[in-house]
Amino acid sequence: MAKWAVEIDQVERIPEIISRAWITAVTGRPGPVVIALPEDMLTTMTDVAPLSGPAAIFEPAPSRAAMARLGEILGEAERPLILYGGCNWQAGSTAKLQAFAEAADIPVVSVFRYQDQYDNFSPTFCGEAGVGMAPAVKKLLAEADVILAVNNRFGENSTDGYTLFAVPEAAQRIIHVHGSDREIGKVYRPALGIHAGPNAFAAALGELEPVRGNWSAWRKAARAAFEAGFEAPRPSLARRHGQGHGASAGSATR
Repeated sequence: MAKWAVEIDQVERIPEIISRAWITAVTGRPGPVVIALPEDMLTTMTDVAPLSGPAAIFEPAPSRAAMARLGEILGEAERPLILYGGCNWQAGSTAKLQAFAEAADIPVVSVFRYQDQYDNFSPTFCGEAGVGMAPAVKKLLAEADVILAVNNRFGENSTDGYTLFAVPEAAQRIIHVHGSDREIGKVYRPALGIHAGPNAFAAALGELEPVRGNWSAWRKAARAAFEAGFEAPRPSLARRHGQGHGASAGSATR
């Protein structure tokens, strides 16, 4: 439930441990840190200098070699897909991701609760991989041959209970980009792992050579399936007139 748990038993180490705790909590995949303070740590005096302020740590950025390899793998794809999500996105970064997806004409799916970070009216947006995943999205994930996973953790929701991809080596070639190196390969062995934060990676996408392939029909079909999901099925005449009246009559009789 926590990224790190520690108990301070020497009052002189309070600044050191607080510094490590702060950096641990806010870097990589952010998460809580638990520091236990025994009673004597709350009362013992020390002349150790306090921290001067928080450390400035920039998120990791992808190398040129990694981005070049990414372009090669996408260029070899027949049915590519972008799956994005996670935290730490800054204003404008998802717009860069969208610009890349639209230029390359690649369908995009968000993970649970991150669909608001991408323009859903874009012709490349094709749904959400979350709770109660739409059949069209399941089909899209299962049939893709290359998945560019940006900042997502491949949790239970985005994999439909770990049933969409074989563990540990999926049939799809996965390019996994994440700001925490511990997330890359944790469940699925990637064809390419890139240790990079979402914003640094999005910036690098803008400098990548344009990637295009013969997958326009694949993207169009994915978008059409997403839009069709908003249409409620029309009830049949039998249900509206026959079965409905029968149920009412039965209820009145009872």
